[in-house]
Amino acid sequence: MRKSIIKSIAMLALMLVSVGAWAQGGASPYIGSTHVYTVNMEDGNNTPNWEITDPSGTPLTSQPTAYMTESKTGNTATLELTYDASWASVASPTGTANYQIRFTESTSTSCVALRKLDVEVLDNSFYVTTATNYSDCNPESGEVHAQGDVATHDFTIKVDLHNSGAAFDTWNFDYKLTLNAESGQTTAASIQSVTINGQVLASPGTGTLTSPNIAGTTGSINVVVSVEGEVDADQTVQLDIVGGSAQKGASTTPDNGDTTVSRTGTYTITGLPDTGDIQTDL
Repeated sequence: MRKSIIKSIAMLALMLVSVGAWAQGGASPYIGSTHVYTVNMEDGNNTPNWEITDPSGTPLTSQPTAYMTESKTGNTATLELTYDASWASVASPTGTANYQIRFTESTSTSCVALRKLDVEVLDNSFYVTTATNYSDCNPESGEVHAQGDVATHDFTIKVDLHNSGAAFDTWNFDYKLTLNAESGQTTAASIQSVTINGQVLASPGTGTLTSPNIAGTTGSINVVVSVEGEVDADQTVQLDIVGGSAQKGASTTPDNGDTTVSRTGTYTITGLPDTGDIQTDL
């Protein structure tokens, strides 16, 4: 009787885990995303096993072991699974499961408890863009300056989140920043600071960088690049989006890599005329 009660509790826990996985997106993952599945075993000394099957329960001919990470802590068995396009496909027609995740707990006497979760893999609709293409005179236009004077100004480039599915908890983007400035200046232009979504970065950095996490309810943010340079020199800041990821609970979804959308934004400040200073009685 006691063992039956324990089994009933264990079965209830497994049911709750399945419901939790569905609520977090593990039952309807985007292609390319990574999700974590857990099961509460009755006895941690028993043998756990995870398997991916087709919708009918037939095991895949080749298990995607390169994308499966299994672990067990105490009585909790865990599977981290990435729905990489090398093995997973998008469900067709939409609204139908195209895989099952199956879990077994086996005793030393070969008694086996089997659980399953139906999975529908969805097309990944998450990507990040920027399309800013702004150009204007140096804000110091009309102000009194000497030839070669230096000033600091902000270059603002807008970045947008795109996602037609359920809202994420957070998202971020990978980017490269380039400063193209007119050559031959006494004082070379330089990036002084970078602010993303109101957060000032500790360092502007170089190469490919990752933005701070942004709330999933925030669809657009500004990247503000502060540049110091001569007021009579052209300066252009270019932002290239090279990737990104979105988080929902324990799951992670990568940018879908759509090449048909704009991933580059530019902001140009045109230098003022390089007018000489007023001379007298030459």
